[in-house]
Amino acid sequence: MSTTLTAERVAESPEEFLTHMGDKRGVVLSELTSGQREIIDQAIEDEYTECQPRSDAFSGLIEQLSTVEGKSVPLVRYDGVWYFTHLSW
Repeated sequence: MSTTLTAERVAESPEEFLTHMGDKRGVVLSELTSGQREIIDQAIEDEYTECQPRSDAFSGLIEQLSTVEGKSVPLVRYDGVWYFTHLSW
């Protein structure tokens, strides 16, 4: 059995790395309602949890933060800043 390792330089600085990763694996949140902004702000401050049935605001965010495979996107840009994200079901 063989194992192969490859490496590709994607950035010269942390700022370039964030731009690269954001372009490849991130989502830019835009046109959010005030309710969605409140949810994001609370998630940044600590975390946000909501039980079923989900509010329209949270359902809309989940839709934006989910991949086709139903996983959460790893990076989100909100108000000009990149954040790591995670949805727990």
